[in-house]
Amino acid sequence: KENYKLEKLHLCLNSDNKSLGESEQNKISISFYETSKILSNLYVEFIKNTISPLFDEKIFYQKVPTFRFHFPNQEGYNWNDRYHTDTMLGHPPYEHNIWVPFTKTFGSNSMRITPYDESIGCIKSCYDDFEKFAERTQYDKKFMEYLRKNSYSLEMSYGEYIIFDSRCLHCTQYNDTNETRISMDIRIIRESEIESYSRSYITTGRKKMPFLPGHYFSNLAV
Repeated sequence: KENYKLEKLHLCLNSDNKSLGESEQNKISISFYETSKILSNLYVEFIKNTISPLFDEKIFYQKVPTFRFHFPNQEGYNWNDRYHTDTMLGHPPYEHNIWVPFTKTFGSNSMRITPYDESIGCIKSCYDDFEKFAERTQYDKKFMEYLRKNSYSLEMSYGEYIIFDSRCLHCTQYNDTNETRISMDIRIIRESEIESYSRSYITTGRKKMPFLPGHYFSNLAV
């Protein structure tokens, strides 16, 4: 039935569970940081059986994936398109991002992404200064128009996923559709790339977690 589809989850929740807090996440997304053993096992199987075979060597994977519940017309957030790369948030540039939707994604309920070459060009136009880039994405209308013109919404279905470079610009949009989007973010890194770090990489959140095996990444490569 239509009302039992995942895309209609917002119809079953009150606004308190759907609105975004200071971390720019809602309570439903946050609750998945402590997930069930069954879901954890399914996640590891997905990495081992589907993702790892795509690479030419063993990979470390994000220990706790990030689940996103992007509800229509969410409150609690200034909905300018905040383009960013994961490297701007402290991640190592060697990472690969994997985005897995569990619902159909289209238009504004989806993630918006900029191809690699255009992303690098945009960042270089700010002299590789992330603070300058962040300022321009908020106050420079022409720059914002350029970013939007050179990016697109991912149109995907259940069973599909995308792998992209951590230096690609992307952003969440204000969801003005009538459907919820549910998705999972995963970061992976090759075994040899962990060994090639020339400096330390640490999360920018309150935990200050190192991007190393046994911390942000899995204990063992698969």
